[in-house]
Amino acid sequence: DVPSGELNAGAYAINNQVQVELDDQLYTDSQQQNVSVNIPFTAGAKSHEWNDGMGELFYTADLNPMAMDLNPQGDKLTVEDTLKFHSGDENNIFLKENTVKLYYADYDQYGNPVFDENGRLKKGDLVPFTEWEMSYEESRKQYNTNEKYRVMNMRVPDGKALVLEYQYKVTMPSTS
Repeated sequence: DVPSGELNAGAYAINNQVQVELDDQLYTDSQQQNVSVNIPFTAGAKSHEWNDGMGELFYTADLNPMAMDLNPQGDKLTVEDTLKFHSGDENNIFLKENTVKLYYADYDQYGNPVFDENGRLKKGDLVPFTEWEMSYEESRKQYNTNEKYRVMNMRVPDGKALVLEYQYKVTMPSTS
């Protein structure tokens, strides 16, 4: 049955029953409707910083900032992060895989995620590698050889506010 009040993501059975009395005769009927509720979700804030001297992009992303239970069928979320860029063969961007780190957000005494003055999650403890996984792929679209993609796929804990940090190395030909 559908709970009263706030509706959460998940599958629900709605039961309808009707009773009609006609000519001193009582007629009843019932129907069950199964519905799924999907809640639109924004991963949270994502920012980057360029370090020209090192030729590196530093990224930070807030994942599930309200610590919602978004996957009613399990305890993991699938997150995809895609970097798309246009480049010739001499330019390249690659993920520095040893810089990928996932942190739990810091929580207050009431169990709520803590945000900084910019509305970003405050970083807490490092999430152990046994609690999440990541794969990385470099690809190029066939119809446009200058369009390249760097894709990280992750399975991360559900119901937790998380902070993801990582770096890309950018290589470009010398302009001298």
